[in-house]
Amino acid sequence: ESPLQQLDASTFRLDSGNLLTLMRDRAARFAHKLAKAFQERTAKGRAFDAALNDVAMLAYKAAEVHSAYVFVRNNYLALRDLVKDDAIRAALVRLLDLAMLTQVREHAGDWMGCLNEHVLDNVNARINELLDEIRPDCIGFVD
Repeated sequence: ESPLQQLDASTFRLDSGNLLTLMRDRAARFAHKLAKAFQERTAKGRAFDAALNDVAMLAYKAAEVHSAYVFVRNNYLALRDLVKDDAIRAALVRLLDLAMLTQVREHAGDWMGCLNEHVLDNVNARINELLDEIRPDCIGFVD
């Protein structure tokens, strides 16, 4: 079960730390679901390969969300620890936040227990704000 409770749109801030927590929570929940489903199959006498085949779709989803979490976590840590220029770090953090918010928007069902419609409205609004904030940096990102 998710350690996150239903989030209050009026107090939940869509910052990098909170978004990273959402991503970590999702990865952990799907890993636990996969482990439980696999153990249930093997406890019923299914062979390893058969049990794995029984949970293949869940395994794929668990791998997907784990990979997404590792991607954003590693980027977050690299930006925090390795990018010394404040302006460059701020621009790159905006891109990271956009990547995480896009994950939340595109896979909102993964957080049904903690995100409500108002939080998702705020996610969409923040994506639009970030696009406006990122636009002036576009040339610098690719040049």
